[in-house]
Amino acid sequence: MCENLGEIDDALFPMKNVVASFDYNRGFSESVNPNAMYFIGADFAISEGPRADFDAYIVVEKVNDQYIIKHIETHKGWQRPEKVNRLQELFNQYNSVAGTFLVVDESNMGTMVMNDLRNRGIPVSGQKFHTSARKSLIITLASVFAGKGIVVPRSPDAKDDCVKYSELLKEQLTGFKRKKSEKTGDELIESIAAHDDVAISLAMAINEAIQHESIDCLPISG
Repeated sequence: MCENLGEIDDALFPMKNVVASFDYNRGFSESVNPNAMYFIGADFAISEGPRADFDAYIVVEKVNDQYIIKHIETHKGWQRPEKVNRLQELFNQYNSVAGTFLVVDESNMGTMVMNDLRNRGIPVSGQKFHTSARKSLIITLASVFAGKGIVVPRSPDAKDDCVKYSELLKEQLTGFKRKKSEKTGDELIESIAAHDDVAISLAMAINEAIQHESIDCLPISG
C-alpha cells in the first residue's frame, strides 16, 4: 500500500499526517455506538457548470477525543428538497442517545435548507464562511490531524467508496497552503486543489465536535 508522499511548500496538512490517519482495516459503517456522539457536516455547492463544487456530506463519530469518519458522500446538481431529505435521512441513520448534531453551510441556499430541517424538528447549526471563520475551521482540522486524533477508513476490501473518498479527501487537504497577504502581511490560507468541498464538510463536523464534551456512558447490556 504505497502512498505518494510528495507535497506542496507551506502545506497546512503535511502528507505524513494525512496518511497516518488512514485505517486500511476499516470501511464506512452505518452502525451507531450509543456511547458515541455523531456530527454531520454539510457543505453545499455554490456554483453551476462542469467545474462547480459538489454538495459534500460527512458523518464523524466522536468517542472521547477520537474522531472516526463513518460516511462521506458527494452530489452534484441537487436541489433544496433533495438536500433536506438526504440530511434528514443521515440524521435519522446516525441518531445516538449520546447526541447527534448537524452543521451546515449557511451561505446562499444553506439558510433555507437549515430552516426546512428545523421545521422538521431536526436541530441544526449554521456555519459562516467569511475569511476568518474559514481559516479557523481549516486550522482546527489541521491540529486534529497533527495530533493523530482522526481515523479515515481506507480498506481496499470494503464494498463502499471509502478508498475513493479517502483519496479525494487527501487530495483536497494537501492542497491547502499558507500564504502571506501582499497588502497586510497577514497569514492567509488558500487551496490549490480543484475542489475543497469534502475537506470543508469534515472541518465543519470536527469544529462542531470539539465544542461538545464526550458523555461517559455505561455500557448497555443486552
